[in-house]
Amino acid sequence: MTAPAGSASPINPLPFQVRPRAGEGGPSFIARLAHANHLPLAYLRRFLAEPPFHSGMPSWFRLAALTGRDPGILHAILETKQCQECGASMPPTGTFGSRAFLCSSRCRSRAHRSREATAACRICRQPMKIQFGQRHRLCSSTCRRTAYLLRQRSPDPVDKRPESDSTDETTRVCVACERPLPPNCRTSRRFCSTTCAKDARRWDRIAQREQLMSACEFCGAPLPPVGTDGSARRWCSGRCKKRAYRGHEPANHTLLTCENCQTPFAKTSSGTSRRWCSPGCRPTVTRQLRPPIPTPAEPAEPTWTPTPSPAQPMTCNRCATNFQGRPRGCPLCSTACWEAELEEHAGRLKCGICPESLADSRHSPARRWCSRACRQRAYRWHRELQIRG
Repeated sequence: MTAPAGSASPINPLPFQVRPRAGEGGPSFIARLAHANHLPLAYLRRFLAEPPFHSGMPSWFRLAALTGRDPGILHAILETKQCQECGASMPPTGTFGSRAFLCSSRCRSRAHRSREATAACRICRQPMKIQFGQRHRLCSSTCRRTAYLLRQRSPDPVDKRPESDSTDETTRVCVACERPLPPNCRTSRRFCSTTCAKDARRWDRIAQREQLMSACEFCGAPLPPVGTDGSARRWCSGRCKKRAYRGHEPANHTLLTCENCQTPFAKTSSGTSRRWCSPGCRPTVTRQLRPPIPTPAEPAEPTWTPTPSPAQPMTCNRCATNFQGRPRGCPLCSTACWEAELEEHAGRLKCGICPESLADSRHSPARRWCSRACRQRAYRWHRELQIRG
């Protein structure tokens, strides 16, 4: 370690010196040096900063001059220490006061995993995170309540931690959170704090209410089990709770049974009876009572059947051939006459059905009909001619 260029005049050592400790760090050594020489710590730290402003971090060269030691050796003694995870020696850092506790990323990961240790809860067997110094294996307030009630219901309750968690047979623990009690406390003490005492009294009240209250206070229906939050129930549903607060008489709300799920339920406030407990059960029952819907047969292919009409003798407008036609039917006798008539009309730019001219039409030159009615009539006549053969 070399001195910076342009350093100030030489500094005389202090009259009282202290021996540096390995791995102590610069701030602790400066504090001990100021205490030994009866100097204010703030004054000494300001003096050790670089002139002319004497602000910022202390300088190793000025500290070495005050102690009469080599700056490199003093820096190595104070800043060299061992890793907290693996115990290896860590080299000193270049910045004053900046000290690491772990030597590598591997040691940091190992320390993090050791802090994030997990174990199974003794009651619910779910994995829980074990904090530093935690001895009991209970993950939540619900599990602590369950463990407390199990110990209270046992034939010979003992205020001791379970064998898997205890290290000393004579250690007395709190009956609520299972933490060790102070060694010199009185023998009648059962809780470690006021919070645990309040929790235990609340758990006892809940257990008494569970034993006394097994049916709904309004309709008498059996109550479901206590929820996970540890709260006891007085009514089987929100409906019974509202009726109880409104002052309804339970005799007017007798229990009925659902025809689908066999769940007991009460009558309505008007006294009318029902057959189902909820709107979801009604479609299920009505669907079962409904007759089965027949499977539809596959539809046949559509075929066009001409409407029978009385035949009458007619004469073809083109070839003057006599044939049997129907009223308002095609005035041509065959398909050949039909095609010839269409070609003749197309040459004159006229409609194939009526004598309407198509010369002024803005549509395609291949247009054959003047209107939709004429087109439909042409299709009907064409089918009629196909049937004639």
